[in-house]
Amino acid sequence: MPELPQGYYVVSVSYIGYATQQKEITVKAGTISVNFVLVPQTQALDEVTVTSAAKREIPIIKVPVSITRVTGERLDDMRIWDQRSMSQLTGNINVSNPGEGDAISYSIRGILAADFNPSVVTYIDGINQFDIYSNIEFLHDVESIEILKGPQGTLFGRNAMGGAINITTKEPTNIWRGKAEAALGNFAVQRYNVLASGPIVKDKLFFKVSGLFGKQDGFYSNTVDNSNFNSKEYTGINTSLKYQISGSWSASLYGKRYTRDVVGYVPYAADISTVFSNPYETSQNAVGNTEHRMNQGAIKILSILLRILIHLVGQFLGLKIR
Repeated sequence: MPELPQGYYVVSVSYIGYATQQKEITVKAGTISVNFVLVPQTQALDEVTVTSAAKREIPIIKVPVSITRVTGERLDDMRIWDQRSMSQLTGNINVSNPGEGDAISYSIRGILAADFNPSVVTYIDGINQFDIYSNIEFLHDVESIEILKGPQGTLFGRNAMGGAINITTKEPTNIWRGKAEAALGNFAVQRYNVLASGPIVKDKLFFKVSGLFGKQDGFYSNTVDNSNFNSKEYTGINTSLKYQISGSWSASLYGKRYTRDVVGYVPYAADISTVFSNPYETSQNAVGNTEHRMNQGAIKILSILLRILIHLVGQFLGLKIR
């Protein structure tokens, strides 16, 4: 067995019937021993790690903010397919948009910005969604969603007065993984999702590519020509390439492309009485279609040793760096 490289590690031990235990260790020259005492699962809950709140993996109970973390498996069970449905995940959060899918706006604990700059910042794989029109609506191949309530400007920068939404997709690993999913529903809903992920060079180079296609009819009928109003069609491609430089260094390249086409931008009515008498009808000879095209790319370099160095420098200077 090759010698374990020196550095910072998080060791996790689990056994059926017992709660998972984690310990943080620093491996140096020589032999190191770590003792674990497992507690029956009926007496303790498993620890859950979170990657966003403190910009590093730590048990969620140690994060000094109000946070809700939802796994990708839970999102699939709840059929949370887009960000507009995320208000179901926790309390004190509201998600709004004008109806066609653009301009997703969050409100946490009543804090809402009524302009293009949001009061709740959204990150997807470490990429800041700068305003309400650049935020990617659809969710697929998600590892976790973390909702942080309250001001988060110290770690997440601008537009975080109300809180932060951190969406992380699944990382490619040494394990080959594939997925194909089809879903049908009312209003002619169709959604198809495929994924392939695995190693190109074992222990060194990994890739992932996932694709999404969906469409659905709108909720309104246009009485001018008896056509469907507010229908949409969307596609998404999510790719990543990860290179493990060494035991403590890795570099990841992310690429995303999303499109959305909507027929019938916003339904209008002549007066309020028409709205209540026929809430799902509109009468418009000028429909107004929208086309949304978005490309995103990012390079992320991670080093456990660098984090430790920053922490030690902070301690030397008397600073509290998390």
